Amino acid sequence: MNEDEIIKIVAYIGISKIRSNILKFIGDDLRYPSQIAKELDIRIQHVSTALKELKEKGLVECINEDVKVGRLYRTTPKGKKVIELIK
Repeated sequence: MNEDEIIKIVAYIGISKIRSNILKFIGDDLRYPSQIAKELDIRIQHVSTALKELKEKGLVECINEDVKVGRLYRTTPKGKKVIELIK
């Protein structure tokens, strides 16, 4: 991952308070979407959309894709690097 790609991703995260807050909240932990919604006071629909976008950018991953309820998300190494840059 080159520096230009990182800068673009940091800018992408920075323009959305929701994406930024979710990424930082997950941090080094495993989080459920419902937990994220409750703790950050964000509607679950917005959390789901943001998680999908973060996943598409390779910043978070779902560790149990096979389940419909109770999915757990964590940041990827790429996501952790972006968190360091946006703090």
